[in-house]
Amino acid sequence: MNEITALPKAIKARSLHLQAQADALQAFGLIVRSALEQLRDNAELLVQAYDEEYIHQLRVAARRLRSALALFGVAEPALRRPPFLPALRRLARTLGESRDRDVLCAETLPRLLDEDDGLHAHFAVGRQQARVAAVSAIEAAAFATLLADIESWLDGLGRDARAPLHKAIGKLAPRLLERRLHRLRKRGRHLAQLPDAERHAARIAAKELRYAAEFLGSLYPAERVKPFIHALAALQDTLGRLNDLVTLERLCADLTDAHAAAHLLAAGRADACAAHAELDQVWQCFRHTPAFWHQD
Repeated sequence: MNEITALPKAIKARSLHLQAQADALQAFGLIVRSALEQLRDNAELLVQAYDEEYIHQLRVAARRLRSALALFGVAEPALRRPPFLPALRRLARTLGESRDRDVLCAETLPRLLDEDDGLHAHFAVGRQQARVAAVSAIEAAAFATLLADIESWLDGLGRDARAPLHKAIGKLAPRLLERRLHRLRKRGRHLAQLPDAERHAARIAAKELRYAAEFLGSLYPAERVKPFIHALAALQDTLGRLNDLVTLERLCADLTDAHAAAHLLAAGRADACAAHAELDQVWQCFRHTPAFWHQD
């Protein structure tokens, strides 16, 4: 009798341990290399066997990399648009489509539907097509080129240091974090009343703040960082459930069975209403959680 061999677990981002007195450019390099490592390690797993969590962590790695560029681009604008950014964006779009369909089939449909009425089979076709596209993108020569270009760019930064990053990361971090917090608070005003597009912008701002907190949190006492990230994660979860409906509406566009589409969308809207009822509570909880970089 053949035994089923468990696949290796997907590689999550490793914990960062920054020193407050370290040069900000050095800290930036550690953060980007961490994302690059996560990207490379999960790609190596994916080409050996498929697991939806590999796609998930590849997407997270691509997002972390782009988030680090934007975060430190506050101090040095040249970091925002490195030469490899278009290729990274294309990869992120391909991974995102695959991840969206994985979430729909593995999480959203089972949550919304009591029985299989053929919709699972319908969406499984698109899911498989997106998987093939994602694996093909990782196996393509362009992906290896992207990894090499990121490495080369990082090496070049060490020889062409930007003056704004020639300061201790401990001194720069509060400015970077405050910028992210301000953006979320601005976009989150009247959050429960916002239309989909504006609420999505708030969701992106929350995600960017979460990455910034994870990048720079090791500079601060854990007992101050953890409650902040916990409250932020709760907000993200609720916003994520609301975004599931937006994704569902997009992916339902090609359903030819109007009755099935209406039934599914009605279930999605009911689930979104439940999440919407929680939104003000999690937003207020987040707003009243002290920012860990603020002085007492």
